[in-house]
Amino acid sequence: MKTYNIDLNKVNNFKNYLQELTTEMILVFPRQNLIEKKLVELCRQNGKFQITNIWCNHSEYPEIFRVTNKIIDEKNNKKGLFSGQNLDWHCNGHFSKDPEEVVVLYCVQPGIDSCTSYIDGHAAFEALSALDKKRILNSTITMCNVPKKTILNQKVYDVNDYEQVELNKIWTRTRDGIEEKNKEIKFKKVSLIRKHPISGVHGLYFPFLNVTKISNDEDNSFFNFLVDHFLKFRYDHWWQPGDLVIADQTMGLHKRNEIKGERELYRLAFWYEFNKNE
Repeated sequence: MKTYNIDLNKVNNFKNYLQELTTEMILVFPRQNLIEKKLVELCRQNGKFQITNIWCNHSEYPEIFRVTNKIIDEKNNKKGLFSGQNLDWHCNGHFSKDPEEVVVLYCVQPGIDSCTSYIDGHAAFEALSALDKKRILNSTITMCNVPKKTILNQKVYDVNDYEQVELNKIWTRTRDGIEEKNKEIKFKKVSLIRKHPISGVHGLYFPFLNVTKISNDEDNSFFNFLVDHFLKFRYDHWWQPGDLVIADQTMGLHKRNEIKGERELYRLAFWYEFNKNE
């Protein structure tokens, strides 16, 4: 994790920061004063977006999702994205074919004691012993989106039927804009170790709330060890107006506490887009 005490309004080339994100995993830019146009321009410099219009998009900048408990559609009495209770540990679209690799949050209105927490899977991997790294070298995790079938039997978030239909439009898109058939994926098996697609560093890919098992871990003892280990690499960000946090999602997780008071964050999500010679 790295903090930059700079004014992003004076930054024209954002590429170096996004490149640094591929090893630092979490970048914090406190107390900015960004208009929506500047925020989108920075992210688009080396970020690939696929626009899907759903109820919580910003009216002028559809790259932005409004994460808020305020009414944003008075006609239909709709609040923003993830408007209610706490949102537990997760990463971008882990049941998607091609999940977005970066999530950006910008604080418009912080609410009361509002915190988003992040886990750095690269640092967690590097801190493992040589023996544990060898153990997970060929390990896989099986994930499930039905909480009662997971090891911890814990929900990430409750969405209503309307939100579920809308969010499926996001979870079925890819960086090439090719939409999968909108079908429910209940189980998915993936490697526990990931190599970063840009920097090549290794990290743990471990959305543990969705895990049903780890290969060769019959009694879940290694699962419990990894959860405890993973949580040691947590960063808690207590929001202030204008704070910007950018997080890599190829090997990290994030969550937030329950909303108190009026709160609004702008959320953007995209894939890295660097030329081969960059």
